[in-house]
Amino acid sequence: MIEGIWAGTVVRARMLPEAVFYEQVEGEWSFVQTHRHLVLVTDCWLRRMVKGIARPYHPSGLGGSWLTSPRRWGLDPDAGPSLDQVLELRRERMDEVCEVIAGATAEELERNCIPPGTPGHPRKDHTVLQCLHVVLKEEWQHHRYAIRDLEVIEKRPRWLLAPGDVRISLAGVRNTRARWTTSVSATTRPRPPRYTRRAPS
Repeated sequence: MIEGIWAGTVVRARMLPEAVFYEQVEGEWSFVQTHRHLVLVTDCWLRRMVKGIARPYHPSGLGGSWLTSPRRWGLDPDAGPSLDQVLELRRERMDEVCEVIAGATAEELERNCIPPGTPGHPRKDHTVLQCLHVVLKEEWQHHRYAIRDLEVIEKRPRWLLAPGDVRISLAGVRNTRARWTTSVSATTRPRPPRYTRRAPS
């Protein structure tokens, strides 16, 4: 179910210019960053906890501001993977989630998972069922956020998104805003409106 929802959203995102994948709307995570975070979520709660892997993290995973020392976990804060690269990782991780769910018995779901002693999260015991709940909840919530931000971008005038009319200049995935510049003259196109920040949903 989760994979099906995301599949349609990825198709929707691909209808927009590629640079939009890396744009942070209102300072929130970009489309690519959202998928990188979900890679980390699966690594934390499925691979570290349910599978007991001592060093489960892919370098492209992305944590929030609470993660002050990502390199200790094996993450690369300078990583800048493409959407295709991140989606390949996501497919691998979701295959693992599906495999665990398909093979789970009532007894297995109640099994207590003890985290390895290596750097990472979480650090307290959780049952398999609790871990899977976190993974699925994160998938659902971040899908909602991704849809919210795509809707903001899609509401822009179509000519602003047309290839050749506008170039989005981004200094990598970590930029907090996009710098929009038009390649048309003011005599042939109206000047783009100034966008104001909206209240968080």
